Amino acid sequence: MAIQSTFCLRSKGPVFPNGKGNAADPDSFRASCNPALAVCGYCSKTKGEHTAEGHKYERNDVLPKWHGWHAFRRGLASVLYGLGADDLTVQRILRHSKVTVTREHSIKTPDEKAQAAMQKLETALHDTYVTPRKPLTDTKTVI
Repeated sequence: MAIQSTFCLRSKGPVFPNGKGNAADPDSFRASCNPALAVCGYCSKTKGEHTAEGHKYERNDVLPKWHGWHAFRRGLASVLYGLGADDLTVQRILRHSKVTVTREHSIKTPDEKAQAAMQKLETALHDTYVTPRKPLTDTKTVI
């Protein structure tokens, strides 16, 4: 079953309309995104809803932090492109007038050398022979 989003299918008007059909205020979008992304990692409640639940509020670090409207659009474009959407499709979703704007400003892809270097770093950090470990302090000496 294919899921279609109404904002992608609209040919005119704002991408994110408010209740009256006008462009939604970015501040209202931020006001709804921040609480949704800043939930407790244990009970999934926002900081304002959090009470003494037997644990201290700790933000769920798996969820991304809100870095603004343009970062959201760049991230959306890059993820769509990485998932196989062509640049013209991403352009239509972002509603850019020219595909060059989408290519130059929205789609960000790491090059192969950077990806290979980060993979080597990750391997090195997980390799027990390379990564130094903290010495155990509570070991007993056997005589």
